[in-house]
This record gives sequence, structure tokens and C-alpha cells, in this order.
Amino acid sequence: MSRGFGSTFGAGTGDVLVSRFNTTPANNFSFSVWYYKNGLGNLGAGKIADNNNLGSGGIQLCPDNNIGSNTAMKYSHNNGGAGNYATFTDNGLGVWQHLVVCDQYNTTTLPTIYLNGKPMSVGGTILAGAATSVNMCLGNNSSASRNFDGMITHFAAWNGILLSASDASALAGGVSPLSVRPDCLAMYLPLDGVNKPEPDLMLGNASSISGTRLGTSEPPVESWYGEDDFLVMLNQIVAVGGRTNNAWFSLDGL
Repeated sequence: MSRGFGSTFGAGTGDVLVSRFNTTPANNFSFSVWYYKNGLGNLGAGKIADNNNLGSGGIQLCPDNNIGSNTAMKYSHNNGGAGNYATFTDNGLGVWQHLVVCDQYNTTTLPTIYLNGKPMSVGGTILAGAATSVNMCLGNNSSASRNFDGMITHFAAWNGILLSASDASALAGGVSPLSVRPDCLAMYLPLDGVNKPEPDLMLGNASSISGTRLGTSEPPVESWYGEDDFLVMLNQIVAVGGRTNNAWFSLDGL
């Protein structure tokens, strides 16, 4: 399914999911997310994803409140202040959209952004990313003052690689993030409402969830437990270096 944030699809302005991902992104960093905007969120810049370190490093993805249109978006990996963000447009309100951001984090190079599998025109300027230890937050920032208004699902991040155009196309077509460059997959929150807190299939359960509700719809993404297999996540039983081991048990032939 999905998770709803804000007063329409969620519980209210304090809605936030705090993940366990608190690592400064590598120089090559990519993430993928499905989102549904109902509105622009608090201050016209409701955060889809945010691990900003209050003035330096960390990513921010939200509507561009400097423009205030339903389609204007911005992305930053260093504070996001005036003149320090990449800009692009999406399809506005009331539709599920898939986004891939491929970021050379430690540079001033603008990210490559794919919307629904297609490369977007990206403008603006961006500073080099800096260190952050803030946990990645979805649907708000860490102080719960910039709530997103809509629904989010299938958030995944890859550390150490830039996803390719074919990767972005596959993810937009509904392929599970588990099937795309699994060697570098650092976090994956399906956000399908199976429990609260939601499981991160790479890091264990989300650190915390405040508010939110189960979303009312979802995009057509391949189920993370497959059609013929059950994925048993040993989140709290087996962990190696903070990374969970996934055990597959096939029911074929039973």
C-alpha cells in the first residue's frame, strides 16, 4: 500500500517516518521514491525526504516554495537555502509519480533526475554536499515542521552508485528495488502498512513513526515478497553489522 502524511491522507502536520539511515551519502548516491501530492505541504515545501543537518549536509526533496506552483520541485544536498538547489518540474497534484535522483553528492554537479522513467531538465545551482548524521525522514523534516501533504511509498536508496537510465525506467515500470543493483542497496522502505513501525528490508524496522495513516491507494509496484515466494525478514533475530539477512523460502512444489 502506501503511507499518508498531512491532514488529508495522514493524521496531521506532525506526521513523520524516521528511518535508520543516518549515513552521509557517498559521492555517488541514488534514491527512488513513489509519491502522490495532494497539496504543497507546510510553507509550500512539504518534505518528501529530508536528512538535512540544519545548515550543511543532507538531502532535501520538496515542492519549490520559491515558485509556488503545483509542478515546481526542488532538491538540495547542502542546506537548500537561496540559490542552493536543483529545480525541475513534475506532473502536479493528484497522481502517483515515480522519481529517481542520481546525485554526485560531494560535488557541485547538478543531479540527474528521472520522472516516471524519463530524464528531466534540471536547473539551478547546488553546493557540494557535506557530512550529516541526521536520520533520513520521510514525509517531514526531523523537527516535524515541514509536513508533506500526500502519500509516499517504496523509498529506496543506493550508496556508491549512480543508477542508469535503464534502472530508472525499470523502477518506474514497477520493478522492485530489490531487483535493481542489490549490491549497493542501502535502504528500502516499501511503506505498505504491514506493521508500525514499517520494516526497512535492509536496515530493520524504521526508527519511529509519528502519526501517518495507511494510504488509500498505491502505484503498480512488484510486491517485495513475490508471487511464488514468501520473504521472511529476520529483522530482530539475525543481523550482521546492522544489515539484516534476508531468507527466502519457496513454496514451489509444495
